[in-house]
Amino acid sequence: MRTYIPSPRDLEIYYAVKGQRSRQVEMARKFEISQPRVSAIVASVSQWLVEQQPDDRLNLAQRLYLAADIQ
Repeated sequence: MRTYIPSPRDLEIYYAVKGQRSRQVEMARKFEISQPRVSAIVASVSQWLVEQQPDDRLNLAQRLYLAADIQ
């Protein structure tokens, strides 16, 4: 089984939707993907975050990016 690691795009989408309260439809337009795909990305990143130990597999830039507005 292959381990899912979010891409920079997926992290950006997650951050925008969860951290900045952007609408999924806005992110879909920005990245030229469907709203259901945005929803799936947010769900995948959320699940990935739950499965991680603190600081596991995230480099400093990724940790700071996720932590910036998500409190």
